[in-house]
Amino acid sequence: LPPIFSTPFFRMISSLFLLGLVSLAVGEVDESNVLVLTSDNFDKTIADNEFVLAEFYAPWCGHCKKLTPEYAKAATALKEAGSSVKLAKIDATEEQALASKFGVRGYPTLKFFRSGKETDYNGPREADGIVNWINKKSGPASTELASADDVAAFIEGKARAVVGSFKERAGDAYTKFIEAAKGADVDDFVFADFVGGDDSVTLYTDFAEPSKVTGDLTQFVLNNGYPLVDQLPEAYARYQKAGNTLAILFTDPSADNKDLLAEVTKAAEAVKGKFSFSFADGVRFAQQIERMGGKTGSLPTIAAMKMNGKANYPYDGELTADALTTWATGIVDGAIKPTLKSEEVPAEQGALVKIVGKNYQQYFDATKDGSSDMLLEVYAPWCGHCKSLAPKYEELAQKFASNDKIVIAQVDGTANDIEDLEVQGFPSIFWISNGKAVKYAGGREVDDFVTYIEKNSKNAK
Repeated sequence: LPPIFSTPFFRMISSLFLLGLVSLAVGEVDESNVLVLTSDNFDKTIADNEFVLAEFYAPWCGHCKKLTPEYAKAATALKEAGSSVKLAKIDATEEQALASKFGVRGYPTLKFFRSGKETDYNGPREADGIVNWINKKSGPASTELASADDVAAFIEGKARAVVGSFKERAGDAYTKFIEAAKGADVDDFVFADFVGGDDSVTLYTDFAEPSKVTGDLTQFVLNNGYPLVDQLPEAYARYQKAGNTLAILFTDPSADNKDLLAEVTKAAEAVKGKFSFSFADGVRFAQQIERMGGKTGSLPTIAAMKMNGKANYPYDGELTADALTTWATGIVDGAIKPTLKSEEVPAEQGALVKIVGKNYQQYFDATKDGSSDMLLEVYAPWCGHCKSLAPKYEELAQKFASNDKIVIAQVDGTANDIEDLEVQGFPSIFWISNGKAVKYAGGREVDDFVTYIEKNSKNAK
């Protein structure tokens, strides 16, 4: 999540506070019920088990160490309960090919595999919560109702429900319904079915009238099962999954915003599927407005951000459906360029090169033809891990100071936007070669960096 919405500062403080205790406790944890996966046994394990929860971790990661005892307890609880679900772990620093295959960019990353199909795990990190989440996911995909008379009771109090009425619990229509119910994309929906209908499916939500499903079931419920303009931070994960550029209307919660939201909803309908709109408390999230370059003096105000990068699009036009539609369309078409935050370009550079928003592209482009490579650390001035790494990283820069084809660089991630890099925590380190940025997942000693560079760069020879 964006920094304000995800409150990483609070999580970081608590995690660091507990880290010392956790590191002592990890050695005493019984992990005998957690499978250890490598490239040699990963595919077979996934194929042999209907349900597997897999954790990609790094041995030095504090959050991973904190998760270890809870993860082990959950594995033991599931086994003792007779569950067939397996919990597994993969050392991503050793199994880099597996980590890359599944898009691992931070630690711990958990993936849930159901019949070989993978989805991100964003559930609880405590043993009881992990067990409850798994029990829900591994249970029946659809609740069998006795008749249509039971539908009202089933949907009562549920935000999103999908009910199928079938001639029999067999055949193509029923099979497709069950397959859709098992899908990872519909975790927010509950499914039920009954016999005595016409092989049709109905979507029920708490904000609109029931609607008959047409076309692809999964796509229909995803497109129609949520308010078109939803509230942050509660709906953020869904917007992030959609991947569209997201506009956030920051409002005064004490004001009547009904008419304004109606205008925004019209604009959202016009660009549906290409661009997303949401709203948030502008008082509570005032810092987010500033971070996105929006107007901070008065509410309401609106700004947009790319979900897969750091680009922001502040807006200072009229808050009408037509004007917002034009603005959103301009962003989608590329006619409106993003605003990127940047420090000033340094007048001189040392062995450790300082990257800022304004000069990143210059250094990135220099790697495209293979004539140079760059190791780039994205740090935060307040980050304890970054401070610990600083002298080692400086020493590394000095080691390669005489080689102008190897650039050891760093960028303050709190003061500069680098659109191409997905930074999920500090420090984040990227190896940039041949015009591609790859998350570095190795050790953080000087020798570890040197070994990695010499292995991955012909320019280091």
